[in-house]
Formats: sequence, structure tokens, C-alpha cells
Amino acid sequence: MVMLPFNYPFIADEIVLGPEHQAFYNDYVGSGSVFFLARVIRYAGGLPDNSFRAQTGRQVLFFADLFEGGGLLIDASGPSPKPETQGLPGDGGTPGRHHLTGAWSPLPGGAGGTGQPGREAGRSGTPVTIMCREIRNLRVSAAGGTGSQGGQGGRGGNGVEGKIVRPGGEPEIAEGSRGGPGGSGGPGAPGGAAGKIVTISVAAPQDCAMDGSGGPGGPGGPPGPRGKDGKYALDELPGPNGSGGPAGPVGTAVAPEIYTLSEADYIAGLRPHLGAYANHWAPFRLSMGEWHYRRFHSDDGSSEGALAVVELDRALELQYDNRRANQLREQLLGLPVTDPESGRAVWTGGGLNVLGLPRNLDLLPKFQDYQEAYVQFADLSLGLFSTTVDAELSAEQQASLVHVAENQIGQAQQVASEAKRQQEISAKELTQARDEFDYRQAELARLNGEVNAALEEMEKEKMKVGGVFTTVAAVAGAVISVIGAIPSGGASLVAIVPSLMALSKSVVDSAGPIAHELFKGKQPPPTEAVSKAAQQFGKQAQDLVKAGHTIADFIDVVNKIGDGITPDNAKHAGLVKEAAVAAHALLLSQNDVAIAELRAKSAEATAGEANQLVASITDARNEISNSVVSLRQLALQSLAVALSRMDVILDAAFRAQRAVEIVTRRDETRSIAFDSGMIHPETQRRYWEGRVDGATMLRELQDAWGKLLLPATLSQHFLQVTGDAARDHDVLRLSINDPALLADFRATRTLRFMVDPAPRGRLEAKARNVAVALVGARTRTGTISSEITHGSRYEQRIGGSADLDADMLLERTSTRLTDVEPLDASLVSDAEFLHTEPDALAFWGRGVGGTWTLAVPDDEASNQKLDLTDLAEVQIWIAYQFLR
Repeated sequence: MVMLPFNYPFIADEIVLGPEHQAFYNDYVGSGSVFFLARVIRYAGGLPDNSFRAQTGRQVLFFADLFEGGGLLIDASGPSPKPETQGLPGDGGTPGRHHLTGAWSPLPGGAGGTGQPGREAGRSGTPVTIMCREIRNLRVSAAGGTGSQGGQGGRGGNGVEGKIVRPGGEPEIAEGSRGGPGGSGGPGAPGGAAGKIVTISVAAPQDCAMDGSGGPGGPGGPPGPRGKDGKYALDELPGPNGSGGPAGPVGTAVAPEIYTLSEADYIAGLRPHLGAYANHWAPFRLSMGEWHYRRFHSDDGSSEGALAVVELDRALELQYDNRRANQLREQLLGLPVTDPESGRAVWTGGGLNVLGLPRNLDLLPKFQDYQEAYVQFADLSLGLFSTTVDAELSAEQQASLVHVAENQIGQAQQVASEAKRQQEISAKELTQARDEFDYRQAELARLNGEVNAALEEMEKEKMKVGGVFTTVAAVAGAVISVIGAIPSGGASLVAIVPSLMALSKSVVDSAGPIAHELFKGKQPPPTEAVSKAAQQFGKQAQDLVKAGHTIADFIDVVNKIGDGITPDNAKHAGLVKEAAVAAHALLLSQNDVAIAELRAKSAEATAGEANQLVASITDARNEISNSVVSLRQLALQSLAVALSRMDVILDAAFRAQRAVEIVTRRDETRSIAFDSGMIHPETQRRYWEGRVDGATMLRELQDAWGKLLLPATLSQHFLQVTGDAARDHDVLRLSINDPALLADFRATRTLRFMVDPAPRGRLEAKARNVAVALVGARTRTGTISSEITHGSRYEQRIGGSADLDADMLLERTSTRLTDVEPLDASLVSDAEFLHTEPDALAFWGRGVGGTWTLAVPDDEASNQKLDLTDLAEVQIWIAYQFLR
């Protein structure tokens, strides 16, 4: 592999320090410090002596959320001196001699010379900086190195050899002289200065030892040996050996600097310490955030959601203005709104998937259409990436690479065009969401007025809520308290769990004695659902809900009101239930506005990124060369284009998933892998660095695209409900001829009515079609167009009469050609009326139960000259499917 020809930091999600990282430090070229950047840095064995050695004098810096040392020693101490740096030995003493004239008088050997000082001072320790929120179980030594040893003292000179002479025949000894004394050892060199150890953390380091001592002075040179005595040297004391040399001075100690900072101060210091490498690390952490976001499923109990939030937060710490990180974080968590009472930020909106779509996206369940769109687009080629990698492996010429880049530009322009279209759609959706919210406000105000006007009559009507007997008025008072608190935030939606509502203490108190029974949840309690949702994102329940608020499951609240309806209280208790549903619908609509705002921001950011992608590939084409860096960059840009196109496919797949969920009411969350087509960010970076080859990248990409297969179970589950033999069809024939209701319809041309979620006790009753007749009315053409609307709460019974399933979606309206003659009885057996497709009815496939509204628009009534004077009956026939 060809490595990059310039310096760069080692970046990973998790660094397990080992030989690879030791080699990265040892082989680092050029000037500058060595940076290791990761979410977690830890040690699990594998290095000699459990030591990471940083002894070149090149500073080493570690940045992470957690450094778990596992007993590792970061050895940044000055290295030991080399033997050849020892001081030179002292000169040898001169040999003894005797006078050349006169009597025999030998002189002793001369003294040895003093050894030379050590030739190299101890090397300084290497600076080490560890900036991690938590640092545990780690040893760091940046002690100075030992100075080199002094030279050995010189050897004393040898004495003169004595001899035996016979001047007169009698032997006589001519004495020799003594050897000279040895020289003193030379002084050791000074020890090295310690390197600076700096730790910066939020929590105080635990079980850590840090050594910033100065290096020992070099030892003194050994003493020189005395000279050899001459033969027959008897008249003097022997010359002594020399003395050892003095040790060199100890190097300068540097006390470790240990800083424990607040979270805010820690974040403020990151960029200054990282310098330009902050802009290397931020995109990687953003990519890791997106990786975890794409893998997050709210039902799997994994840490993917929490990791996504952490990584996006860290990216924003490094680049506070990173639009993509902000966009993804807001999609996931929502927008912070400050609670005026506590001053804390509470989140609204959020809970969107990585495509920016709400988990409970409402749509017409046209499964086949979404499936076909998916299949047509899913056959994408991996050619762009593989062509670029092949070019790297075969060293193709520049002209070939330019052709590859041209293809990529065309693909990127298609992505940019689609992004612009989505931006326009999201702007329209935002306008629609705001209009819907305004409508919901007006509708709730109308119902609130009707409830207040009927309170006196409600006092006379009994009602059972849970296990408590009370009056309809008492229940109405509790609902009115909730309605009145919505504008001030006293009643607010728990955005991440939209079936739940947070009620302030004042709301609960004003709701009266019935509040406890009405708002208490089923087991497990709603607070557990909030805690579980918060934990998915690494948050606490108080981050999602204002302090001191009661959590009420409003699906359950409405169910309790519905269960308390009897023939004697049906009119007013039904009105109270409708008002409660409208209160919840308003909060959902308010949240939908926040979601639509996020979608609009997301679409704007995506469009900007798509245009930047076109520009970057264009620049790459203009500056292309045969360098491996150009080739790898081109390959990675093709990955970005492919992932953008993948999101178009995933959009169709998710809509198919939602179509199945709406109709079947079963959770298909894990059916779609949103990380399809995405290679792990670490693998991409290693490829760019030259540590992973193109063939490996191709295998990784093929595996990533292999996740794309739309599960066959989705189609099976859809057909089990829409075409299974155990499902049957019938028609619910409603005849409304009550004089009071007809009089009201004549005045308002609007009729509201309730439909039981289980007609004739039947389970899983789902709307398939609707026919309407205004019997006795007169129009210009004998027909008129009316609008039939199902409220936002779609009810059906599943699994038994006690199991009421309520799905909160958008209120939906279909237009029906309405006759003024009675409906034909043959409709009951008309296959075209009973067996319909999803586009036959705006709320096709949803529970029939809930509040319905029939209305004749003003312009239609005027155009058709509608006359309701002789109206005798309103017929509404609802074709539905049920489980036999």
C-alpha cells in the first residue's frame, strides 16, 4: 500500500493501542506533533512491557471522551545513553625510568590522567498531552534521560624493573620502582530535563501515576588502575588506584499539570489544543454520528441512538456551525424550547429517521406503488466506485480518470436536482402543517365552547371512569383544564413519545378529584416510557419533560372516556371524548409544525450539500492527476454520490413500510436498514490513508448494498390483511333521521357522528369505501359532491373486546358523489364497492372507529342549488373489512 506523503492525525472511533499505533508514532515524518483522536482510547495488551514508547522527542497528544489505560505505561522518558557517548578515558601515566648516568636510582611511574566528562547530557523527556473527559488506570513517564558516564581515569605508569647485579661476584639487587597512581574517573554528564505531562479532563483522573522527574546525572567514570610495580620495587609504598569520578547533576524536574475543568471550559479548550486537526476530526465524528443514526432502531435497546447524539454533539463542539451535524441532531432530538418556569430546555419535534421523515408518517397506504418504485431504483450499479478503484489498481491514465469524474458529475447533478425538488416539497408541507394547526385550533375552540355550553346538562348525567363513578360534567371539567393549558404550555406533548402528554400541577389540580383516575396510566406507568425513550438518546426523563409535570397517556385517557359512554350519556359524553381527541390532535399538529420546520431546514441543508458535492467533483476533475491521493479522493466522492442516491431508494422503502404499518398495525421498524450503502467511516478513512486497499473497499461496499433487500415479510404482512381468506367484508349502514340532527344539518350542512370501532363486535374493522345519500334533498342535477371526513383518531378492536387500538394520524377527507335518492341495496354485494384499492378512500385500511364528519362545501351547495327543506334521512354506508 502507498501511504499518504504528508502528516495527518490518527483518527478512529475506538483506538485499542497496539503495534499499529506504535508504528504510526515511530514512522511519523516531517515536523509537528503526533495526534491520536478517538471517542475511546484503551489498552488491552499486546505491547512489549505494556509500554507505548514515545521517546523521539516528538510530542504525543491523545484526545478522547474516555482513556482507559488498562495499566499501560506511556513511556515518554528520555532514552538511555548509547555506550559510545561515555567520556573518553584519562591519559596513562608515564612509565618509571632511571638515571642514565651515575648511580642506579629508578624513578616511579607517573600518575594516570583524569577521565574525560560524559560526552552527552541526558535527553529530555517527550511532552505528553492527554485531553479526555475521563482518564483512568494509566501511567505516564516523561522523566529526563540519564546523562552519559564519565570516562575512566587513566592508568598509572609502570615502575622500572629491578635487576640482580654481581659487581664483586656476590649477587646484589638493584631495586626497581613502583608503578604510578591511577587517574580519577571523569564526571558524569548532566541528566535530561523532564518533558511536560499535561492532562485535561472533566472528571479527575483515576488510578493514574505520572512521573515528571529530572533525569539522573551520568555516573562518574571508574577509577584508573595504578601502574604495575617494577621488579624488586621494595623501598616505597605502592601507588594507589585512582578515585571514581563524580556523578553529573540531576536534570530539571517538571511537575505534571493536571487540569480538571467544567464541561463548558473543556469544550472551549478543544479547538485551541487541536489546531487545524479540529477540522479533520469534526467530519469524522459527524460521519460516525450519521452511522449510528442510520443503525438506530427505537425498539432494539441498543446504544445506537445515544451514540448518535454523542457523536453529533462532539462534531458541533469542534465545528459549532456544521449545518449537517445540526440538521441530524435536530431531526433526532428536536428543537429546544426554554421552559419559563425552570429555565431548562425541553425538546419539541424530533424522533425523525435519518431521511428526515417522522416515524409515524401518514400516507395513503399504496404499498404496491412504493414497492414498484423501490424495485425500479434499487438496481443501481456500483460502477462509479469500482471503476475508480480499478483505475487505482491498474494505474490508468489521466484521461480515463477524467471520464470517471465526468460520470460522477452527472450523477451528482441528478442528486442535486432531486434535493431541490425535496426542498420545494418540504416548503409546501410546512405551509400545510401550519394551516392544519390553525384549523385544529379553531376546531378545538368550537368543541370547547360546546362543552362549556352543555356543562349544566352534563351535571345530571352519570359516568364511570375506570373504577370511579362521577358525572359527565366532572370529566368535562378535567378535559377543559387540559384545553385551557395548551396555549401556556401547561399541557404539552412528549414529542419523542407522542401518545403521552405532560400536564402541569396546576392543570391536574384544576381538573378536580376525577383527575387522578382519568390521568393515571396503565402498567407500566407512562413515566417509564418517557425514561426509556430518553435513555435511547443518552438523556434523562427531565430533558424531555418539564419538572413536576404529570405524564398522561392520552390514548388511554380517551379510551377511558369512551368506555364510560352509555346510551343515557352518549350525546354529551361523546362530545367530551371528541374534545379530548381534539386537544391531543392540536398538540400533535403543533408538533407536526416543528417537524415540518425541521424537514424544511433539512431539505435546505441537503440541497446545499448536493450542490457542494457537484462543485467538489468538478474541482477534482479539473485538478485530477495520477497521484494515489487523487484516485482515492475520487473514489470516496463516488461513495457520497451513491449514498445520496441510496437515500432515494430508502425513502420508497420506508413509505412501503409505513403503508404496511398503517394497515396491519404491526411494528415493522426493523424491516428497513437505513445504513444500507454506507461503509463504516473508519474503513473509508483507512482507505484514504492507504491502510486499506481498493479490493477491500469493494467488498465492504457490496456488503453494505446487500442490506438493501426489501424484506419479503413486508409484502406478506400486507397481503395477510388485505387479501387473506380469513378476512371478510361487510357494510355498516347508518341511517340518520333524528329531527334535531337533521335540523342542525339543514342549518350548517355539517353532520358529526361517531362510529363504533367494532361493528357488530367484529375485530380489525378497517374502512374500504363510503357511499352517501341525502334522501329527500333537491339539487340542480339530482346529485351533489359531499365531503366525508374521518377524525385523526382511528379506532378498531384487536385481539378481543377489551383491546381498543387507536392510531393517531392525520384527519383525512374524501369527496363522494352524493345522490338524493336512497342508496341501492345492491351496494352491499357490489364487489367494486367492497373490494377496493388504497386510492379509493383517503383513509382506506384504517380503523373505522372514531369521529366522522359529513359536510357539503358552501360553493358546491351554491352551485348545485342545494335545498334541504324536505331532507328526510342521511344515509352513510361504510364498506369495511374485518377479521372473521
